[in-house]
Amino acid sequence: EQDANEAMTTVLEMAARKGSLDKIKAVERGRQRDSAFVSKVLDAVFDKITLASSSAQGQRYQSNPSRAPRPALDSSKLSLCRRAFYFRLQQEEVSEAAIASRLKLFLNLVNNKVQNARKCLNRSDSTRLQET
Repeated sequence: EQDANEAMTTVLEMAARKGSLDKIKAVERGRQRDSAFVSKVLDAVFDKITLASSSAQGQRYQSNPSRAPRPALDSSKLSLCRRAFYFRLQQEEVSEAAIASRLKLFLNLVNNKVQNARKCLNRSDSTRLQET
């Protein structure tokens, strides 16, 4: 529990340096907002280029197994994000079973954020090309 508290403190300090502290604090509690919370935490810990050019665990492409996998996100930073998410779940005072169930979704939430970061980066690249 102490480790999760320290992780959340570290994430909030990182968010404050990036100017996104209020965004993390403004995310409402509840299962429906887990994705938004994880997204904001990942934004605080990783830069957009790193998110867009990585995968959660460096796994191979399912559609094209011969293609080289994207590099995995830094495992210590990803662990920091997971512990901050765990802290959030503890603060909601839900059952241990509910916490375990929601924690299982963490990597899916990370993968969703990575995919969104790629889409945003691709959109901004295509916008720049159209402007020139």
